[in-house]
Amino acid sequence: MKIKTLLAVGGAALAGLTLYELYRNKKTPTLPANTPRPFNIHIHDFLGALAEDKPFNQELLEDTFLFIHRRYDCSDFLANTIIRILYAYEHKLELQLKQRMKDLLLNFKYHWDQNGYDSLCSWSENHQILFAGLEYLTGHLYENETFINSGRVGAYHKERGKARILAWCKRRFQYGFTEWYSNNYYLEDLIAMSNIQEFAPDPEVRHAMEQALHIIYFDIATQSLRGSFVSTGGRMYENNKKSARGGSALNRIIANLFEIKLDEEADLFYEELTAMTHNIDLNVLLNKSYQVPDVIKKIAKDTSPQVIKASNSMDIEEGVRAEIFGSLDEQLAAQWEMEAFTNHQVFANTMKAIRQNKMFTSEFFAPLKMLNLTVLRPFYGLLAKIINPITNGKATQRANTYTYRTPHYLMATAQGYLPGGFSDQQHIWSCMLNHDICVFATHPSGELSETGALSKSPGYWVGNSRNPHAAQHLNRILAIYHLPMKKASFEQGFHEFTHAYFPIDAFDEVISGKGFYCGRSGDSYVALFGASDLTLAGRDELKQYGKKQYWICECSSADIESFEDFVARAGRDIEFDGDRLRYENLELTFAGDFYVDGVKENTQYKRYDSIYCTGDRLADEFVYKFDGAEVTVK
Repeated sequence: MKIKTLLAVGGAALAGLTLYELYRNKKTPTLPANTPRPFNIHIHDFLGALAEDKPFNQELLEDTFLFIHRRYDCSDFLANTIIRILYAYEHKLELQLKQRMKDLLLNFKYHWDQNGYDSLCSWSENHQILFAGLEYLTGHLYENETFINSGRVGAYHKERGKARILAWCKRRFQYGFTEWYSNNYYLEDLIAMSNIQEFAPDPEVRHAMEQALHIIYFDIATQSLRGSFVSTGGRMYENNKKSARGGSALNRIIANLFEIKLDEEADLFYEELTAMTHNIDLNVLLNKSYQVPDVIKKIAKDTSPQVIKASNSMDIEEGVRAEIFGSLDEQLAAQWEMEAFTNHQVFANTMKAIRQNKMFTSEFFAPLKMLNLTVLRPFYGLLAKIINPITNGKATQRANTYTYRTPHYLMATAQGYLPGGFSDQQHIWSCMLNHDICVFATHPSGELSETGALSKSPGYWVGNSRNPHAAQHLNRILAIYHLPMKKASFEQGFHEFTHAYFPIDAFDEVISGKGFYCGRSGDSYVALFGASDLTLAGRDELKQYGKKQYWICECSSADIESFEDFVARAGRDIEFDGDRLRYENLELTFAGDFYVDGVKENTQYKRYDSIYCTGDRLADEFVYKFDGAEVTVK
């Protein structure tokens, strides 16, 4: 047969295959991640009732059981509370109820490579430990029984969960949390971590989890002020940024485990949250095995002026170069926990894993199903590089965080985090005066969809359409914004302005003028300066227009100067040419260098660098120490 004939036959076969695959992809259904109606979730309340020996109407658990049975997203949150109930209060359960819980767990899906079509999110950092811990503890509880979904006995699932737990803990030790300083998702981590640490039958697992708990509580201690935990963060929603009172999901945990007294209103913040998360923190508060080390409690209560530097997560290039990312399950876990899906370096891994694990029915991955074509496989990386979709911003890459904490405020910045890039839920810079007042700015974006699994971010206050180049030194943050000329691929819309959250009515005093707003709350002061006039929208939003602009945030306090002197002094020596911003002794160039007193700053930080701990990334051990106390993590 002639070459031309072979090419023609091969081309026709490939065209036919492509047409078939397009038809198949179009017919692939999308399963919903969310419930079709509001579900009344009371499993966490039931846990509280069991702990306090109070009566409970068990009919209220029906929605919980149905939610898990249908495998809606976040079923693992609820199932982890069930596993705590079975381990800690099994003796209090009626036989029929205990059997129903057992049946749910034996039929559950514990990892993306197991049987079943659904829209469970099982890959992000918090979900990975929730699912792994659940599989491990359930496997131990029913070690010799067959799990219906897999056809395997519990001992198999126990070992599978154990391996993933240990790998997850190792990554936290070496690289920190990808969802760095998230006052939302750290709670979900702690649910699983607390249950594993308390109930794990293996000493190796208990030790690894105890070390991981030290790490997460050290994060919280260094990034909070008098119990208020709002800092820069890898994944934060609107309420998480705006205040600690209604936005930090860790208030009760901090108050109890760090022994920091919060005001009564703050202690009751859960009334503002959804029914699904109500009282879920009891999984942590009821742990009778783990104690936060005294040194971490002391660090949490420290209000002496301190600079706290740290490094969390890793860059995608680093993961690829070190072969941390790849197509093996543990490699995929490392890639997906930072939600690196469509980035060109790893897109081929993503598509291969979705295809092999039959995940195109998931609402999260359904937008990619039309790319599931044999003809495209060799070109996935190139295709992703050319398209450069806004979904690349989901990847929570390495954050070199700079925090300045004083008795009067906490300011924090992810130094030079991907300037001009996308961010899905990353909170680049933050200023917190107290439990009620936070100040920050973003470049708002349109949500990926109006409803469904992708509807929350990026958004008006969540993430950024385009990241600023932000840099901080002590009590001043410089952030340069370059707004795009057009939308990115799959971006639903962007705005021709940046905006700052500045809750005017929460301050005791506010003074404004051309291009600036200053606020005082008690003895704490904050000032915001923009490149042009600031427009007040409502009572908490300041807008600024212009393709190239900046925000400067500066704080001070009554022990340094009066509020009047602060207003008169701050923001009086600024130069900006669109790319280079100079404020007094600080100079920042967009996508360039940051100088303090004419000296170039190195913003690639160690794993830890502060008076509390100093240690390199990938070190064998870390020592947390302060005020005569210490603990070694290894």
